[in-house]
Amino acid sequence: MHVFEALHDTGGVLRYRQSPAVPSAPKRIVDSEVENLRRLGVEVECNVIIAGRDAHRSRSLWSTSTAVFRGQRRRACRCS
Repeated sequence: MHVFEALHDTGGVLRYRQSPAVPSAPKRIVDSEVENLRRLGVEVECNVIIAGRDAHRSRSLWSTSTAVFRGQRRRACRCS
């Protein structure tokens, strides 16, 4: 399994807090969970966006993979 992360480090919303209502997890916990995934054989590549600017990689990924899950970035909510 291969994971592509758009940001410079793994963890998504667990590492990068999106709003004061959703606190980020402690760095050591996120690092530990990512390391557990790597031990299971998951390969992680950071700074990769699958879509838009990287259309060639996106087409290649879809044509060579058995399954693809594309998680969406959570957008900041401006609720009043």
